[in-house]
Amino acid sequence: MSRKRYVISGIGPGLGGVGALMKRLKPLGESCGYNVLFKDVQSTSLRLLCRERRFLRLFSLLISKYYRCALFYAQSAFLRNKDIVFIHPQTASYKLLFWLLKSNRVSVYLMDNSFFCIRSYNYHPEKKRECVDCLGVVRDCSLECEVFPGKKRKAVAIRELLRLKKESVSINFLCQNNNQLMMVKRHFGDDVHCRVVGMYTGELDEWDPSVLSDYTDKSDRSSIVYHGSGLEEKGLLYVIELAALLPKINFLVPCDKSMVEAFKVPDNIDFRAMTWSTGLKKCVENAALVLHPSRWSAPIEGALIKSLAYNPYVATVETQYGFENEIPDQVGLIRLPSDLQAAASILECFVDQPPNFHNYVSFRVKWLNEMRLSSPFD
Repeated sequence: MSRKRYVISGIGPGLGGVGALMKRLKPLGESCGYNVLFKDVQSTSLRLLCRERRFLRLFSLLISKYYRCALFYAQSAFLRNKDIVFIHPQTASYKLLFWLLKSNRVSVYLMDNSFFCIRSYNYHPEKKRECVDCLGVVRDCSLECEVFPGKKRKAVAIRELLRLKKESVSINFLCQNNNQLMMVKRHFGDDVHCRVVGMYTGELDEWDPSVLSDYTDKSDRSSIVYHGSGLEEKGLLYVIELAALLPKINFLVPCDKSMVEAFKVPDNIDFRAMTWSTGLKKCVENAALVLHPSRWSAPIEGALIKSLAYNPYVATVETQYGFENEIPDQVGLIRLPSDLQAAASILECFVDQPPNFHNYVSFRVKWLNEMRLSSPFD
């Protein structure tokens, strides 16, 4: 008799990140015979409602939130002899994960690098770079490192990672890409059960490949769009410092300038708060170059996939274990060094003489189409 199968996630269907993944995985999982349980859905910001003094709506959402949370744990905690795909233990609860391991066959689908880093995004806030200091050994990390997401105490987070390392012999880790699999083996040992299943959150559902083949080379090559959020880990500080070295090039950053008040910002950066659906897509399509400079060992990021789908000229920053490191050369990705002066020189050469994008469009289209096939389900 076959086991019943479940997807258990700390985050429900939503617009971005894990929420976008769950929006796709819920119907896909159900079509594959999985029961899908999730703790919460992405909804209106409770802080925003509080600031706007919409207390009746706030109270209603809080009641609904606590009810869904209680129902989630009640449904999950009593599962026995099931096949489970577990997603985002930081929000679903490590205690629940460890409990389910006692009497179920559990696969953990890795969304980030929280399996070894309490920050989830393994970026060192002082050294300003990708950090693998805790890879292979769980230890009391740097004083600058704080737990993300949530407000959990650092000591608690470290104890959870110690327990995860101990329990790893009983877990099948589902990795997004080859470099993440390498990190899993380096952290838990070569005998750990893991495989690459990819990651696709629907970025290409409405994509027409002719966007690339019909791209018109820009006469004004001085416009660069940063496709990322207002976080240092995603590369915002790198963009600010790079723009200071390239005063003749205009940069667009799709977030509010209030997010960078702590930094000295050069005049050639235009800050405009926008999302993909409220103007960023058009800016990416029309940019001379799209910059995606994640500074952590990022697995497959939806923003990078969309950038590659909608503009021939996309640049990342070199990492040791990031997904950008394993993208084939034939895709035509521009990889900038961490050294800002060297990166500025490369972009100055790009402005003067851009490469012929027609040489790699057909391979990129094929490669992007293969991304759509990613699934954690057998």
